[in-house]
Amino acid sequence: MASNSWQIQRSILFELDTFFSLANDYLPHASLSVSINQLLDSMPKEMTQQLISFLGPAKQYYGFLFSAGFAAGTEFEQDFSSATMPIRNMSRQDFIRLTVARAADYGMNVQVEPSASLVEQMKSVHSQLTLLSGERIGFTGQTGDIQNLFKESEMEILAGLLADGERHDAFWHWLDRFYQEIYQPWRGVHVSILNEEEERARICLGTDAGLLPVDWLPQVNPLRFSPVFVEAMEKEILNVIFLVEPFQLPDAWFVTPEGLAITFADNAVSFQQFAGFVTNLADRLKALADPNRLMIMRIARNSRRDNTEIASFLNVSRPTVSIHARQLREAGLIETFEDGRSVRHEVMAAEVRKLFQDLERFLDLPLQD
Repeated sequence: MASNSWQIQRSILFELDTFFSLANDYLPHASLSVSINQLLDSMPKEMTQQLISFLGPAKQYYGFLFSAGFAAGTEFEQDFSSATMPIRNMSRQDFIRLTVARAADYGMNVQVEPSASLVEQMKSVHSQLTLLSGERIGFTGQTGDIQNLFKESEMEILAGLLADGERHDAFWHWLDRFYQEIYQPWRGVHVSILNEEEERARICLGTDAGLLPVDWLPQVNPLRFSPVFVEAMEKEILNVIFLVEPFQLPDAWFVTPEGLAITFADNAVSFQQFAGFVTNLADRLKALADPNRLMIMRIARNSRRDNTEIASFLNVSRPTVSIHARQLREAGLIETFEDGRSVRHEVMAAEVRKLFQDLERFLDLPLQD
């Protein structure tokens, strides 16, 4: 890449990957817009359960369809049939061969270990492609981020969905039904969002594909603050693919041999929804940020304890216990009951677990090996 450049693309495969991620609770639903929650709620329960059976339990962002689309050369197709048909007919061996060939088109030397199983070969060529793509725009082993740009589990999922995979027929039957009955009607209602996003991008980017203005992007977009991307722009080696999508994501991104693919929506309603979720998360965490309140949670974890018992154990007054208990109760972490003349408290175990699940998903922590 001799200079910065940009292009605007749509990708039905990226959209489907994103929906899979949201449907499998990659982000807490409370942080999503009303429109996206309506889409998620419109899917029958059995369809959701089937999707989760294909994806597995991991709460992560998925990109396996886009990866398969890269091998097939359909990663930026807008038409559902045109994008997916080559993938349906692709075997594991085809995926390996085509990925290596397309990588070579970009000057990347991806190696295959013939003695490894086909699934292991898929993991290897995919990881090599991602790492080489990341290195071209400044990701190195020292950044700490490059190892999180690919997930081997995605290749395990994809292997089961290809032509010689054990879940091929079931998955593609499910996807056809989902697309026709649920996603296409929802997307049709939101096509104006896609058109407005693309038009805004074209106006803000101008006509010179050799320049890469970023001041029009929302503040949370990594092109505004990521040291890796800022340095790549300063070195004039960054090619950016602006992804037009209906979920109005302000900061989703991944690397491809063509460069950085990134979303750019600046949706005030979605951001307010997300900001409200963050505030609620912070309030719940603040409720735990006191030694006495943590001790109250510990004392009341297995049985209902009253103010007198807790006050005696902590060597504080009963009014002090009541104040702490109110903060925990307002955060939804305990319940309080009247028992005659006593006031008893009980830990809401499910809500405590949900708090830490919400925190982990909000921080988007990498999966443990």
